[in-house]
Amino acid sequence: MEGGSGNLRSSFSQSRRRGGHKFPCNESKVSGFAKRDTCSSTSGSSASTSVLSNTQEDAQPSSNYVGTCPYMCPERERIQREKLRDLAVFERLNGNHGKSSPALAVKKFCRTISTKYVQASDMRPITVLEDTLNYLLSLLESKEHSFEVVHDFVFDRTRSIRQDITMQNIVNKKAIYMYEGMVKFHVISHYKLWCSMSYPNTASMHHLNMEQLTKTLTSLFNLYEANRNSNHVHENEAEFHSLYVLLHLGSNSQPMGEPLSLWFRRVSTPVLKSKEMCFARRILRSFRLGNYKDFFCTAAAQASYLQFCIMMPYINDVRALALSCINFGGYKLHPYPLFDLSKHLMIKEIIDTTCNRKEYFNQVIVSFCQKESIIHGLSCQNTSTKWNWRKEKWASLRPNSSIIDVLITTYLINRLLSRVLRFKRPIEILSSFYSNLSITNNLTPRESDLESFCNYCSLETSTDESGNKLLPTKQTTFSHPKGGFQSYSFLGLQEYE
Repeated sequence: MEGGSGNLRSSFSQSRRRGGHKFPCNESKVSGFAKRDTCSSTSGSSASTSVLSNTQEDAQPSSNYVGTCPYMCPERERIQREKLRDLAVFERLNGNHGKSSPALAVKKFCRTISTKYVQASDMRPITVLEDTLNYLLSLLESKEHSFEVVHDFVFDRTRSIRQDITMQNIVNKKAIYMYEGMVKFHVISHYKLWCSMSYPNTASMHHLNMEQLTKTLTSLFNLYEANRNSNHVHENEAEFHSLYVLLHLGSNSQPMGEPLSLWFRRVSTPVLKSKEMCFARRILRSFRLGNYKDFFCTAAAQASYLQFCIMMPYINDVRALALSCINFGGYKLHPYPLFDLSKHLMIKEIIDTTCNRKEYFNQVIVSFCQKESIIHGLSCQNTSTKWNWRKEKWASLRPNSSIIDVLITTYLINRLLSRVLRFKRPIEILSSFYSNLSITNNLTPRESDLESFCNYCSLETSTDESGNKLLPTKQTTFSHPKGGFQSYSFLGLQEYE
């Protein structure tokens, strides 16, 4: 569950299938879908700068419109944008900001469209829309640009595709496959943008992507209903309904603005009883009840890649909850082995080779402990020279099962109240676990019930008075909220060889 990476090509493979026939269709359902499926609007062409609006004036559907444009972008729009030098990086011919071609330019999303001036040549028929969507999704595999740049372009152009579908009132199997492909794009973007939240503007892009994900899902559900024949369930219908349920993970999460219980009443019985929906409901129930073991076991055994992309932002929240439960419910005066903790939290155990163990320790264990405030960010930086400490990096620390056990045990102990520890200092309790534990100064890491955090680790090899090489010393420094530092040295602990 740690990696969560998936093949984008395989993720979109189903969305590129071509449906050759139409489902039996009820005209009243089509009319109702057309009214509900008007795309909500955002001002601006960029996902990172546009402003959300609640109005629904993107397109007025009409069965009279039949697109005749043979290109991904209407010719008059392409010429106008060339004059204005309004071309995205993917649309420029040989990098020229003022030159494009029919094979590169893709129709932009337009917030307001007046039906008075709309021409058939401005809209693309379903076959061209399919080819356009396949082209856009293929850009996600590009290595030349960052995912944020690719997402911003595909985000806008897929909205234009939805707009053309709505204006032409296209409600058939091909439209379903196209909407499924666009939902997959937004779901994978949901995960990838969450992974890069530290970059500027990514948070706003993630928010806007969530908005369009829920809107696209709603349109897809309407398409399912418009093409339903008796109790027939479409091939991927259950999985896409489960994605909507998983979007409700988190506190007060209601993507569509209505309680999930009311939404369930409108879901057909075959979909509600499908294994995908049973999985999503079980995950949601485990999350809300705090049953972290059932959450992890169920997710690891049954989650699809798309379901995992929705769940990933909440997995560390469940891990933090699990750590808290272990803290308050476990045996307090005993070290908690890393193997057991990693098994409960579904974090892979340290890998076999020394190099991989070091990388895993630095990138996984340290980053997780930092995010949950177990250790400070200073731990991953060079030590400041003003404290007269040696410059050390985490990269110089060879991960060791004992030192990680000490780190986790110390964290758990420092989270307990003094009365639970029978008013003993944490160092006294640690000394009962590790006989080689020594203190390098007289500062106490705890006053009253305040916490102390691991701040710094180093690996040093010292010599005695005769110059003989001694066993490596593991030193962990703790900073107290009221100031001062406490260093604990762990001597002679066995290393991985």
